[in-house]
Amino acid sequence: MVIGQRHKKAIIIFLIVFSCGSTLFFHVVLKMGIVVTHIYYVPIILASLWLKKSFLIPVFLSLFLTGSHILLRSDVEFQNDLLRAGMFVAVYAIILKIKEKVESSEKELRFAESKLNQVFSLSKDALLMLNREMSIIKINASAQELLGLAEKEVIGRQCSEVFDNSSVCGSERCPVRRILAGATYVELETKIGNERKKKNIPCKVTVIPYWEADGNRSGVILSFKDLTAHKKYKKRLKQYQKKLQSLSSELILAEEKERRRIAAELHDQIGHNLALAQNKIGMMQSQSAAHIKADQFDDVSELIKGTIHTVRSLTFKLSPPILYEFGLGPALKWLAEKFNREWGISCDFSCSMRPGVVDKEIKILLFKVLHELFVNVIKHAKTKITRLGITQKRKYVYIEFIDNGIGFDASQLEHTIVRKQGFGLFNIRERINYIGGSFRIKSHPDRGTAVFISTPINHRKRG
Repeated sequence: MVIGQRHKKAIIIFLIVFSCGSTLFFHVVLKMGIVVTHIYYVPIILASLWLKKSFLIPVFLSLFLTGSHILLRSDVEFQNDLLRAGMFVAVYAIILKIKEKVESSEKELRFAESKLNQVFSLSKDALLMLNREMSIIKINASAQELLGLAEKEVIGRQCSEVFDNSSVCGSERCPVRRILAGATYVELETKIGNERKKKNIPCKVTVIPYWEADGNRSGVILSFKDLTAHKKYKKRLKQYQKKLQSLSSELILAEEKERRRIAAELHDQIGHNLALAQNKIGMMQSQSAAHIKADQFDDVSELIKGTIHTVRSLTFKLSPPILYEFGLGPALKWLAEKFNREWGISCDFSCSMRPGVVDKEIKILLFKVLHELFVNVIKHAKTKITRLGITQKRKYVYIEFIDNGIGFDASQLEHTIVRKQGFGLFNIRERINYIGGSFRIKSHPDRGTAVFISTPINHRKRG
């Protein structure tokens, strides 16, 4: 029962009147020198505990005790009454000091409890508190979201009822039982059922005990960390590693394929022309000057011209001189014109970049990337119309390459592992990222494809 402030004051006044009345009764009515001072301490103690401004009460009782001794000439020695009066004030001061310390400790305890509740409530990890009977006594918002249950649906229930679909509940692996049996820390991975979403969520469960003031374990605290995002990240990491392995294999195969192509071209065209020219010149050497005809010189000249043309063509395929002599802009314009001549791909070309500002490594990479994007248009886009724009802002080069072809679902590109349509784009993105640039694709089925590339003008590797 809670006592109101008015009732507290009434009780104290009654005890003061009773204490003073008892003293007068013994001195006046019974003519005795007995002073029942113990009952004086009761209103003093209660006043120090209940009232804020209660210093007047021990002062009043002290004055009353000494005044009654003087006025009524009590048989009790005066110094004893003075000592008792001083004790009233001393007891009041001691109790008041104890009260202040208790209130300070309670305030600190309430503050610590408030902070603990705040941390418990606002934690991103799901937290539950269980007593020794394994009943849930506290749950935070994250745990409610994880379980798909409201607080009122959980509080008071046994943990085995809430986690009845967990593979560890009721078994020897149950972390709650292990903690209550004496373990100090248990951590494991399991799946927790969500009632609202009707699915199992992978979680890391951490369980620790909490103690009462006497040192006995009074229950456990369970922490659940949702591993869904972590599992997805690990899955994507494995896919990414598989892509990189495939990329490495593809690069080795592509390099070997390019070597074979160059060797075949050298053998079939240049080697063949040189061998024919050598035979014709040998035949001319075996004849006398009078019998050598002019058309024989023409045949040798044509073979040499063909060889020169093949060498130049092969040189442009391997590394076009225009890229080094005139820069990236003219080289990309030449590339667009080349695909227009050979494949009928029209290109709306624009360039506002200053010449000679891009590092050699960047120029070579961007030229190869645009070459591959043009090839992708031929293979997949089913269109003859493209647009290529190149700009420079401060220390970066920005490229937009757009076609109006059939497009594709760009959101599925990340899930493509080693398919032919996705591998080339993955290869491009990795090479661009390696030099500190960015590569972004915007595409939808039947709405074309837009590729946005930005790279620094100076070569820097991304760690």
